[in-house]
Amino acid sequence: MVNYINLVTQCQSIKLNKGFGLSEIHQHFIQPTSSISLRSFHRWHATGSKFAALAGGGTIYVLVLIAGLDLRPSIASMTGQGPWDLANILRRPDKSTSTGKMIINQIIPAVHAMQRVLPLSIETMFPTDILTLEALPTDSYSVASDRLFDSIVSNNFALVSRSSEWDVGGAGANPSSTPLTAFPCSVLTDRLLGRLGPQPEDIEMQDCGQAATNFGPKLLFETTYDRHHPENQRSTASSDRDENERLTERDREKGENGVVVSNADDLRDKLQQFYSKGVKISPDSYLCIPASVISCQTIDIRGKDNQLVAFIAGTLPPILRTRLQDQLVLAFEDKTLLTHIDSSQEKASFDSIHLSWYNRCATRGDHAPIDIQPALLEHCDQTRFNYSQTTPYVSKELGDFKHLHDTLDIVFADVFEWIRMQLEHYLPEEYEVLLSVAETLPGNNISIG
Repeated sequence: MVNYINLVTQCQSIKLNKGFGLSEIHQHFIQPTSSISLRSFHRWHATGSKFAALAGGGTIYVLVLIAGLDLRPSIASMTGQGPWDLANILRRPDKSTSTGKMIINQIIPAVHAMQRVLPLSIETMFPTDILTLEALPTDSYSVASDRLFDSIVSNNFALVSRSSEWDVGGAGANPSSTPLTAFPCSVLTDRLLGRLGPQPEDIEMQDCGQAATNFGPKLLFETTYDRHHPENQRSTASSDRDENERLTERDREKGENGVVVSNADDLRDKLQQFYSKGVKISPDSYLCIPASVISCQTIDIRGKDNQLVAFIAGTLPPILRTRLQDQLVLAFEDKTLLTHIDSSQEKASFDSIHLSWYNRCATRGDHAPIDIQPALLEHCDQTRFNYSQTTPYVSKELGDFKHLHDTLDIVFADVFEWIRMQLEHYLPEEYEVLLSVAETLPGNNISIG
């Protein structure tokens, strides 16, 4: 766990010195000498950020408790704000709750006891420029720990200040009396927290990378479609759910009755005649593109000013394509999951699960005081302020179906990596935009797709 945190601080040091993002760090420092994929590198960085958050909540010694209780896999797989919420609870336990009482009566004394028995020097853990920048005090372990871990950038709100319960340490010594310059933290790493570097089970198979190294030419189709035209930005959806279903059925019928494209040249000709002044010539007109036209083809459809309209990668390697259905069934652990339904003869219904990161924040912080951590804010009627929605956050269903989310992440890892490589190669500008968003999720989290 300490090594994961060290990875985060090393990356932050490189960002400060060279201005590199994670993908650039991987490109310049990892890729030339290792087969570790960017996806794995992102995952290790996200995992280190979670461990750093908890160490920021309960000092580095809380990692010893995590290791002793075998909670490392559970912490590493947490999604969203979980580690930071837990860190805030550790720093400021509520003595009126059972969780707060456990922290005050058990965790804090245990941390203080370990500080007394196993004094560690956190100065041996991180890049010297990070330590110099923070000017760690030498007379208080908890203050030095907080200053150090608060300096780790996680694209998140700062943790709450530490409460007085940490100053007393009922069953242990006062942490302020613990010297900082004890023996190196590598002792803790080697003896208690695992070997140097990520665990073998974290390293993903590289089959997809090998399969995607030979990129073929792409077919470019230019159109006059203008995504900024008012007609193309107008929503036809209704607030009435039943009306939306009827609208969907009508559009589906129009699509089924659309003009069928025979080959790539035919598609090019029809697309050039499909738009006029940036919009469709007829709102009811559709083109039907059979799978045979896009099979083994990479198609890039552009609009006005080279705007991306659609990108179709029909070159998924057979080794990945042939096992997609089996992997889906495996993820849901239900052999009866997939059934054949003729939707033209009977109305098909199905459940949907949104394993999403929401980037449209519902709660605004207008006129909120700037000197109070959002987790401590209250409304005038003393109700809690929903600070979790002021930054991108995970959907409730992702939490409810976390096991499914983690399983999909595992079984489709090679497919997700193949998709990433396709976007990076064929759509470099759009890829950089997506990457800039994906690399700044709160808590340095990553999205499985």
